[in-house]
Amino acid sequence: MPSEVDQNTIRVLTPCASGAIAVIEIKGPQAAAAIHSICSAGAAHREQLPVALARVKVAGQTIDDVVVVQRGDDHSEIHCHGGVAVIESIVTVLAAALGSPGMARTVLEQWRARANEPIARTLWGFEMLARAATGGISQWASEKLARKPSHAWLIEIQRNAQWMLAASERLRAFISGDIRIALVGPPNAGKSSLANIWLGHRMSITSDQPGTTRDWIEKEVNLTSGRISMAAKLTDTAGVRTTEDGLERESIRRGLDEIVGADLILLIFDASEHTDSGHFHRVALAWAREHGLGEKLQSTPWILVGNKTDLLSDADRHVPTTFNQVYISARCGTGLDELHRLAIKLLGVPVELKYPVVLGAQQLQLMQLIREHHAEAARAILCTLGKMSADIF
Repeated sequence: MPSEVDQNTIRVLTPCASGAIAVIEIKGPQAAAAIHSICSAGAAHREQLPVALARVKVAGQTIDDVVVVQRGDDHSEIHCHGGVAVIESIVTVLAAALGSPGMARTVLEQWRARANEPIARTLWGFEMLARAATGGISQWASEKLARKPSHAWLIEIQRNAQWMLAASERLRAFISGDIRIALVGPPNAGKSSLANIWLGHRMSITSDQPGTTRDWIEKEVNLTSGRISMAAKLTDTAGVRTTEDGLERESIRRGLDEIVGADLILLIFDASEHTDSGHFHRVALAWAREHGLGEKLQSTPWILVGNKTDLLSDADRHVPTTFNQVYISARCGTGLDELHRLAIKLLGVPVELKYPVVLGAQQLQLMQLIREHHAEAARAILCTLGKMSADIF
């Protein structure tokens, strides 16, 4: 029968890299006592509070201020700052508190072996990736193995595998900040003003003079709605119009080239120049087709943004008539929350993903599962997937 010490485990749930947040899981009969021994506020946690602030100290020196989360009996997490040195120090003192200092080396070696995983920039991103450690492919494979093999069963798991790969790749893009949003519209519509207020500082020169933005500029911004917070690359483009200015024409051409790779397009127009929402929508679509954007709008999510609502009286204030229409004032900062909410919705950001795939080895196994058309071979792959997750996590 294993000893009490043997039953204790430590795992670093977040990827091996510096980040804002790191999470260290500890399980076993000595988990609560170990946390209590290294945390100055551990007593609060022992009183069964689900979340407690604490300070990890060793020999009187503070390592980090942390949040201790109780997940259940003999199961807790330490949410700490994501510096590599902090993680290594907390794992080391935890292992010592459990009476098994050698455990730290094994835990940290396993953690470093996962250096190719995406970094969770936000708590939302971490929660999504952490599902891979608490269940993920291992749980999915176990559920599928419990079913009797058949032709229909094989088709189902192949379809599931394809969905998980696609959804997980999308999740990886959202967490890593690889999503690109393009601001497009006629001159002087307020594209650069929106970019500036989104960033919180001046990204582009703004002026009432059309053609001020001479070149596209790309910066990282945050999209936030509810519990979701994600990074994206914002591309500000020169105002699109017919012009004889060679430099401005080149800026417009380069800006439109950038739109090709965008995941979301924001069509920015001056809302004060249009009579009502329906008319506004028709004018915007006609403008997009005129400038060669019609095909791109058919294949890419887009939002029609009516800017400069601060110039409208209350009586003239427009109400959106389509699901992808929003009104803002870049100068006053109004309407941005709704813009963020709609952008996240149209981008298809997964609020929940039960079985995320975060490891390259798991991806290869799922691709083999998709290609395999023999039920027994598929069962063997599922067994490998289940053991792979269990071994790694």
